[in-house]
Amino acid sequence: MLNNKRNSRTKLAFQEAFLTILEEQGLEKASITNITEAAGYTRASFYLHYQTKDELYEEFISETFSRMIQTLDSTPNEYKDPSDYHFYATLRFYNYIYENANFFKVMIGKNRMPGFISQLNLFLINYYRKRILIPIDNNEIDLFENELYLAYLSTATVGQLVYWIKSDMKYSPYYLANESKKIINEKPFAAIFDPSGMELLTMESPSMRPTQKIDRRIIRTKKMIKHSLLTLLSSKDYKNISIMDIVNEADINRTTFYSHYPDKQSLLSEITEELLTGMTEAIYTQSPKRNSKVNNFASPILINLFTYILENSFAFTALLCGKKAPGFISRLADEILKILNDLIEYYYPNKKSIHFNQDIATVMIGSAIQGVIVYWVHNKMSQPPLSISKQLTFILCEKVEKLYKY
Repeated sequence: MLNNKRNSRTKLAFQEAFLTILEEQGLEKASITNITEAAGYTRASFYLHYQTKDELYEEFISETFSRMIQTLDSTPNEYKDPSDYHFYATLRFYNYIYENANFFKVMIGKNRMPGFISQLNLFLINYYRKRILIPIDNNEIDLFENELYLAYLSTATVGQLVYWIKSDMKYSPYYLANESKKIINEKPFAAIFDPSGMELLTMESPSMRPTQKIDRRIIRTKKMIKHSLLTLLSSKDYKNISIMDIVNEADINRTTFYSHYPDKQSLLSEITEELLTGMTEAIYTQSPKRNSKVNNFASPILINLFTYILENSFAFTALLCGKKAPGFISRLADEILKILNDLIEYYYPNKKSIHFNQDIATVMIGSAIQGVIVYWVHNKMSQPPLSISKQLTFILCEKVEKLYKY
């Protein structure tokens, strides 16, 4: 018993030391020597418990997630209203984050641990898979994918969590849980995505400006260079892709490359901005007639979005499924957030009619939509845009009863 307590104290010291170094100096400085010195133990003591610092990290994460499951599963089952159960489960989740704020601030902050957000997302998917009931009673939806709904829920939660931590937890756990309940119950985005709802979307994209005429030879060359980088991303880490790799793939010389781009980051940035600008313009395009028989159960906005992604599947697949391009997920999230805020301005011109926290709602729904996009692309876009749009429209506009298993 005494040895167990001593071992627990020693491991806790190593975990706390690792967290402190990660927060103050970053992962590169989190060597075993630095960890043992900060913890006040020898390297020999470290190797009695762990073989590598990765093993220390994995145990740290496993223990944190195990305690989180215990917290979430302590939610009483007597709540008959699904939204009440969701409220108290969400409240327990945010209370747990708040009580372990230092850990989550470090993992998600400036010197965040690579891959932690993906681990948290996977943890939530696995948890929701055991606790979520997904009854769909709508004849217009041919096939509702449970995994799509799990991706939606988990990325919505993670997005809200990241926003909360980056805002220095300016809201209380109770406030966040209550706003989440509002979004589930009141469906504030139904006014935007309901295909039989408000008037046809006619707003123009802020990015739709006259473009300067460019020589066709330049356009053709730049297209080849972009295609080469995207091709390489499917099999090689971005950091390991050289300019020589790109020019060899494009069958051009280095001089030609440098006449268009100063470096590969500028090339990647141009690919990203062009792709996301096109996505925004596709959403703001004249939408299909809302009450038409074909699209009566799918938001025209979402049909435009997923159709555009399918039309640009090579680029989206390379950037989301290959050796992920740095910064693309973040820019995609920013663009979706901006679009949602623009749509709220359009559909809610009277701010007094908004009875929800716009920042929290747009982050939550924007993250969820991004999660569905990533899920769809990772699954090789196996469902057509209309089908995926119907499912997401249903989630955004209909109140789902019996959300949780009891």
